[in-house]
Amino acid sequence: MKTIDDLYAQIPNVMCKSGCSECCGPVMASEAERLRIFEAAGRELDFDTTTLECGFLDKATGKCSIYPIRPAICRLFGVTDTPLLKCPHGCAPFQFITKRDCDYILGQIEGIA
Repeated sequence: MKTIDDLYAQIPNVMCKSGCSECCGPVMASEAERLRIFEAAGRELDFDTTTLECGFLDKATGKCSIYPIRPAICRLFGVTDTPLLKCPHGCAPFQFITKRDCDYILGQIEGIA
């Protein structure tokens, strides 16, 4: 079985615009990712009910406070031309991955116990 890190390694990197938090809305994560975040950060993944921003968005810096362990959906934002995950600022990887690849990665991560 693939590990979360092996699956994350299949996702291209994107150089995001400084201070951008477009992908920091309500974040879906698998149980394995939620447990990993809880173990590393000492609290659960949540979001602000007023702004809908992720609870791990550092508002002072505009950056993710759990960036190295952020969930797959955060990593997939901007790396595919799937409309819901497309960066509104035009940030993109060298090569996009397909919706099928995104679905595969998310499905595999969901299956990790």
